[in-house]
Amino acid sequence: MLGLLVAQVACSCSGFGEFWKGNPVEGGLSPEKAITAFSLPSLALTGLISGTSITLYSESTAALSPQAAVFTTTGKLVTVNGVEQVSGVTLVDFTAPVSYLVTAADGSTQTYIVYLLAPKLVPGMSAWYKADAQPYSDGFTIATWSDSSGNGNNLAQSYGTKPVYRSSILNGKPVGRFTRTGTTDGIYSNAVTGFTGNSFTYFLVFRRTAYNTQEQYVFYLNDGSAGCSGTALTQSIQAGSAGTLLVNRPCNTYYVTSGPDFTDTVNFHILAVRYDFATSRSQQYLDGAAIFDQTIASQSLPSVSQFMLGNYDHNSGAGDRVFDGDLAELIFYSSALSDANLSRICRYLSEKYSLGYTCQ
Repeated sequence: MLGLLVAQVACSCSGFGEFWKGNPVEGGLSPEKAITAFSLPSLALTGLISGTSITLYSESTAALSPQAAVFTTTGKLVTVNGVEQVSGVTLVDFTAPVSYLVTAADGSTQTYIVYLLAPKLVPGMSAWYKADAQPYSDGFTIATWSDSSGNGNNLAQSYGTKPVYRSSILNGKPVGRFTRTGTTDGIYSNAVTGFTGNSFTYFLVFRRTAYNTQEQYVFYLNDGSAGCSGTALTQSIQAGSAGTLLVNRPCNTYYVTSGPDFTDTVNFHILAVRYDFATSRSQQYLDGAAIFDQTIASQSLPSVSQFMLGNYDHNSGAGDRVFDGDLAELIFYSSALSDANLSRICRYLSEKYSLGYTCQ
């Protein structure tokens, strides 16, 4: 079954109410207490300094030991949790955001927050489909959409027309473009692994490119059964003028229907969805706004063996709900992520694609 949903802690989760915020205001920092460069040489990562935030990105790091950061500063003293930091020497645990306190000669201070954004460090990753990992040229059909999670859940089977690779669409990065060329389109596998339990969190970076009255499925996963005889989890866009976002079991109750109107066919969006089976709490966040946060009837996920992008179950011959849109990235975790990890992945996606949101 399914039930789901997702993404954001609206009022009751401590620390997550400030989850989505704009980038810190540039300027106004004292030149006597600034960090001017920051890197983690052993990981070959260089930090991007924006105001008082320092971000480092790694899409390959799957394990992390304490690191000795190399940095330059105009301050007299730099500390972390009261411990003086020596560039290239002092070891620090970066599994969570780290606060660097810079003290000027006059005793005034400035705090920098260092974020190491590495999706594979977050436990429970089942599948990771990102267009910029695909080896195609602009206009080529994506014959195989490879999985970057390490689980080998590559999608290569076609249900109608496969998506097309389009380069330099979002912040210089590519997308997979799904287009309704008939009644059947999509790319899938019937042999995926690594999906466990009933809790989940997933993230989508996408936009619609055409609006019509037919429900559109961004992704679909199930146990391989045909149509409604099996159970499934889907993320779709409902038919009708409202164009609401759904997380549902096809042919059954729509467990989560969330607004607002979603007829936009121009802009890219980040959608985060989280469902905690232990508490039956479902949450959704769209572009930083909480659009759903409720306790729902307890749901169970299928024993997942099939994953499809851009359509709905081909086994039943009902795959006529094609996604007309661009998919830049989809990350699926078989767990209800903590607020801190939810924030980390959202920040990674927002900054990677320059979508204007910083997850604090």
